[in-house]
Amino acid sequence: QWENEIKRRTKRSTLTIALFHGQDRHKLNTTLHKYDVVITTYQVIFFNCFNNWLVNANNFFISFHFL
Repeated sequence: QWENEIKRRTKRSTLTIALFHGQDRHKLNTTLHKYDVVITTYQVIFFNCFNNWLVNANNFFISFHFL
C-alpha cells in the first residue's frame, strides 16, 4: 500500500524504495542506506534497533521519520 502511494504521488524514478520486512529482510541490511524510503513495521524497527544497541551501545545512532 505505502509503496504504491509513493509511486503514485511522486515523479517516476524520483525516489528509491526498499521494502524491509519478512524473512529475507537481512539481505538488505548492508544496502539500506542507499534508499530514499524504507518501508517496514514497528516490530522490525524495534527488533533491529534493540539488537544493534546491544552490540554497538557506544556507537549507536539511528534516525526515523514516521508517517
